[in-house]
Amino acid sequence: MPTEWQKRLANERLAAYEQRFGFLTNNLAEIDELVQLANRFQESIADRRQGMPTKERLRAFLKTGLAFVRGVWDFEIFTIDETVMSNGQAVTEQRPVTVSKIDRAPVILIAGLWLIFRLENRITRGFPGCSGWRLERP
Repeated sequence: MPTEWQKRLANERLAAYEQRFGFLTNNLAEIDELVQLANRFQESIADRRQGMPTKERLRAFLKTGLAFVRGVWDFEIFTIDETVMSNGQAVTEQRPVTVSKIDRAPVILIAGLWLIFRLENRITRGFPGCSGWRLERP
């Protein structure tokens, strides 16, 4: 047999559950209305695109694709906490690491290697007995 405080607790929980249920059912109707509005909006955009010339459709497609690429390029993967001493106080600053910063490192490395090999070829051309970094067969 439940005690008085257990009955009160059960009634409070029941009231809370009923309140949550009411909140969810009210929001469900609003969500359905928003879904209908979004579908109508999507249909109106599709109708507008059907009437657009091919050149403008291609331009809109490229604009959307470029926006997507920019979003991926600027996507923040993680942040690094950097502590700097300023006027005797430690100041912590968060620096974002994005896809663009990670992609830039291999590009710089490859460009640097290419430049080194180009310079090496130009330098060794002027010296007939010098083979540079290349290994020659005996």
